[in-house]
Parts: sequence; structure tokens; C-alpha cells
Amino acid sequence: MLGRNMSPSFVVNLKRLISLSEIVKVTHFFVVCCDPGDSKFLELAVNGCADVIIWGEADLRILGRIEDILIRRTAVFIRAFL
Repeated sequence: MLGRNMSPSFVVNLKRLISLSEIVKVTHFFVVCCDPGDSKFLELAVNGCADVIIWGEADLRILGRIEDILIRRTAVFIRAFL
């Protein structure tokens, strides 16, 4: 049940986001960064066939890419589309 304090526009946008989401089964596991907690995001991106990972922390960005997936800072990613 959605919270009573949520604005109607927030609820509409949340439902739209959920409708665009997909469940990804993770079958390819690996550890390539110094923070083991970040591995789950890389695994999700690889198993979900993502095009790009937008990430702020340097430990992932230093990789540049994982398999065929680019890893970019938010600002760099946004500038590429402006």
C-alpha cells in the first residue's frame, strides 16, 4: 500500500517507473572492484544487458567498462546527450 503522504503525481510517476521495470535473473557473478557491495550493481547490469552504468564512485568508474557496458559519471553521461 502506498503511503498517504505521497502526492498523486508521485504515485503516477512511481507506477509508470514500475511498469517500465523488468526482473533480471542474475546467473553471472563476479567481483572486480574494491567494494564488494558494488558487485551486485555490476552483476545486475551485465545480466540485464545494460548499455551503460551511471556511477559516481571512482572505484567503479576507473574500470571504464565491464564486459561491453560503459561506466560513466553522471555529468559525463548527461553532457553526451545535451
